[in-house]
Amino acid sequence: MNRKFLIIALNLIFLLGLLEIVGLLEKHEEWRTFAEEPVNLTLPNGQVERCLTCHQGIEEISPSHPIETFGCVSCHGGNGLALDKERAHEGLRGGRNPAALSVTNESCGQSGCHGDSNGNLYRSPVETVPLSPMATKAGEITEIAFTFLWQKDRLSRYSVERITDTSGGTKELLAKRGLATSELQEFVSSGNPLQEKFKQNCLASCHLNTGYSKENPDENYLAGCTACHTPYRKGSTYQGDDPTIDSSEPGHAPYHQLTTEIPYTQCNSCHNQGIHSISKMEFLQRDDVPESAITDPQADRNENYYIPLAQYSLCEIELDCIDCHTRNEVMGDGFLHGNKASAQTIKCYDCHGTTQQEANFEMIESQKHDAVWASRYFGDEFPELKPGDKVAVTDINEPMINVRREDGQVVLYSKVNGKKYIVPQVKGSNCEQNPQEQNAESCHTCHDISEGIK
Repeated sequence: MNRKFLIIALNLIFLLGLLEIVGLLEKHEEWRTFAEEPVNLTLPNGQVERCLTCHQGIEEISPSHPIETFGCVSCHGGNGLALDKERAHEGLRGGRNPAALSVTNESCGQSGCHGDSNGNLYRSPVETVPLSPMATKAGEITEIAFTFLWQKDRLSRYSVERITDTSGGTKELLAKRGLATSELQEFVSSGNPLQEKFKQNCLASCHLNTGYSKENPDENYLAGCTACHTPYRKGSTYQGDDPTIDSSEPGHAPYHQLTTEIPYTQCNSCHNQGIHSISKMEFLQRDDVPESAITDPQADRNENYYIPLAQYSLCEIELDCIDCHTRNEVMGDGFLHGNKASAQTIKCYDCHGTTQQEANFEMIESQKHDAVWASRYFGDEFPELKPGDKVAVTDINEPMINVRREDGQVVLYSKVNGKKYIVPQVKGSNCEQNPQEQNAESCHTCHDISEGIK
């Protein structure tokens, strides 16, 4: 009897063990839901990845990042040979987002990628973007600190996190860049309730170190490089063909794609959304901004651009932000800047000239010119620069790669769609500007069109 009972017990244990093994196999063979056999992708370096076994149908991230060359692991990290989700996703850089500034050194910044500088003019964006005002928020912190007498001048000392400018500089140069020293300390509350509220309400979002996350679901943008290069809107869902991504779950970019053709609506997802209230120490969201202002570049530009009490000209309505702002203004020039004003270099006369002289142009002498390299990163409709072309340059000799002199005219090519615009020159016109007054508001005095909008 005891022996019979023992045999039954052993058989039961064996059966339970077999069921457990089968269950584990089924668990670890979830990939069979998507493919009958593993999909092996062999890269040029001989490495094999199996990510496409499950992620079939996922979009190519961009034409300059073909999956046959780069695969998935070089950017995302993880275990490219594993077939079960848990092991395959171990060590993913930045979770869903390998372009978050906290991990770009390991992803975007690898040797041979965006970690390499192109000569002296264009430094690695992995190096420069963290130094930019959009990442540090230094200028806004300084204005608040100065207003409440937390400091006695308007030189920046604080950032959302500690950051050092390794290029250094004299006190005069640092002051010109709006800095007290070449290092910004992380803004930490000293126990002052107002400082604590400022830190929690104002510094916890709206800069490149943050973006959408499950803890921060109300942001209109993703973190790091994808804040600009991946269109995303609060609550958006995935609309592509990757079967592993839940298309009903908010918090995904519509497509697994990067772009350099950045419309003004992408900039609007952060800018033009409201004001920071000093009295309440919080951000006051505008309630008069149409949804299309951050979703539809083809919608009514006049209505979308409208900013109460602001002045702006026709070019600010017709063009996109990146058509005027240069690469180094947006992604940084390698120096730490304490505020927006010290980082911005463009002036109206860079394109339009003054009553005394036309815009300044430089001849492209060689295919190795920095501007030729920079002009390659836009769509097929955008004409790349070549030797013999004449390109406008700013006061600090940064080429405006889309502003050219052709057939005796100054023309601008849209970086978003390649559309060609004729740029009128001030010299020889009826303009009565004062050549010594060249800030944007000086031009807006005559060329303001905002009253005709609302």
